[in-house]
Amino acid sequence: MGLAGEAALRPRLLSFARMHLRDNALAEDAVQEALMAAIEKEASFAGRSGYETWVLGIVNTPTHHATH
Repeated sequence: MGLAGEAALRPRLLSFARMHLRDNALAEDAVQEALMAAIEKEASFAGRSGYETWVLGIVNTPTHHATH
């Protein structure tokens, strides 16, 4: 998708992360890490879900660990 696509997803990803983490700084970090991972691993996106769903899954991984 590229940097422009990730930038377009950022507000929705932040909203999702803030809802789960209830901390703006942690949410920003989680989204930043997820976007970096998505860019680095874009070739592994198999298309079995939507791209946004895939990136939300990446955001959810550190978010889940931070809340448990």
